[in-house]
Amino acid sequence: TGLDPIRSNTIMRLIMDLHKRLKFTGMIVTHEILKVFEIVDRVAMINDGAIVMTGTPEEILSSRDPLVEQFIEGKADKSK
Repeated sequence: TGLDPIRSNTIMRLIMDLHKRLKFTGMIVTHEILKVFEIVDRVAMINDGAIVMTGTPEEILSSRDPLVEQFIEGKADKSK
């Protein structure tokens, strides 16, 4: 939480390196969606305590669900 870009990138590389060596299953909780897509196989997006979509990074990025698009693009909800 609150890491500067240098430390954030270092942590992501560390996770990737450890995963390659140790072949573990892990869970990353983050708001850094686009960064995490580089190192994950599956994504679960949560909104208001409920899972709104699961899939591969490619499936999430190609979703036409307005909530998913809004989260990926970082845009404010136009309906409010």
